[in-house]
Amino acid sequence: MNEFFRIVGMVFVGLFVLALVLHLIPIVFSLFFKLIFAALLIGGIVWGINWLRRARN
Repeated sequence: MNEFFRIVGMVFVGLFVLALVLHLIPIVFSLFFKLIFAALLIGGIVWGINWLRRARN
């Protein structure tokens, strides 16, 4: 009986972790994409300013 409870506990914990991971993946991905987008945006702005400075000189 003790073995059975341990197996059920493991399955329950496994399913809980799986549900948590599946719930967190989209949040993590959206954060990751926001960071990449922000980095590209900042990089583009910096590059644009440098390019304008060079074009004027």
